[in-house]
This record gives sequence, structure tokens and C-alpha cells, in this order.
Amino acid sequence: MSKTRTFVVEPMGRRQPWYIDGQYMGDMNRNARTIRVGDLAAFTAVSIIDDDWTTVLETPALGLITGHPLVRQAWEPIRELELQSSVTSLGYGMRVSVTGTWGFPAVPGDVRQAVLDAVAAVMDRDVEHYRADLGFSQMQQGQGGTVVMMSGGGQRMLSMPPGTLAVAWRYRDQNVG
Repeated sequence: MSKTRTFVVEPMGRRQPWYIDGQYMGDMNRNARTIRVGDLAAFTAVSIIDDDWTTVLETPALGLITGHPLVRQAWEPIRELELQSSVTSLGYGMRVSVTGTWGFPAVPGDVRQAVLDAVAAVMDRDVEHYRADLGFSQMQQGQGGTVVMMSGGGQRMLSMPPGTLAVAWRYRDQNVG
């Protein structure tokens, strides 16, 4: 299902103008050409909207837009869109509207296995002896239901087995909110 999301262009720091034969071609700063989009599976349209939030400055052809990372696994989404130099440079306060399919294109194999392991750990509990299943001896073996982690300040209750949670944390992207 195709949806449209709009992204705000953030401050980019110092930029250097780029001129060819006296004609302004845009900015040398790569940030004036890229926008982080998060988890885009495929895009069908991109529009650059002025800082008044209503005026569409340009709707570039899809051939002028590159999805990054360039080399992706089958499960990996597009994280950034890079505009060619012939497209309007992005400036602070502008908006970029992206229409496409959002989400991960596929589920990685290790995530599938981690989910199966988490379900197996929950379903393997003996309801008659639940105290033994949730006790200290099971947690030493890396199993058990509710696990209390002691680190830094307070305690944290984990809803998944630690191995499954570790797999999920590996896919967390710090740059995408």
C-alpha cells in the first residue's frame, strides 16, 4: 500500500556554493542533497516543498533520485534519498514529500529464528510448576520468562528472552527516530 510521508529538512551547517562557468549549480555540502527517510521499501514520487509548506518547488524524475544504501540485502530498506545536482537544493525549513511503500521489504532470517525461539521459550513453560520455570535456575541457562536486568541505575523488565532481544537491538538504527 502506497503512503505519503513528509520530512523536514534540518539545519545543515556550513555549505559551499558550487559554480560551473559562472552558473550556480547548488551546494557542495552532501546534506543539501540527501534526506533521511527511515524505512522505505520503494518510492514512486518525491516532491520538494518550499518553507511556506504549500508551494511545490519541484517534483524530480525518479531517475534523478538515488536510494541509499546503494548495495542492500533483500530485507534492508532505503534509509536515505540523494538528489542529483540538477534538482533543487534542499534548504533549512523546506519539506520533502515522499510517496512509496514503507517498511522492511522482508524479514531477516535471524529475526525469524529469534521470534521462533521466543515463542518456544514461552510455550515451553510448565503451568503446573510455573515457579520452577521462572526461577533462578532457568535464568542461568538463558531461558525463563520475565528477566530482570541489573545495569547502571534501576532494574529493567524484559518481555523477551535476552537472546531474542539482542537480535532485535542489532537492527536498531540510531539515525532514524
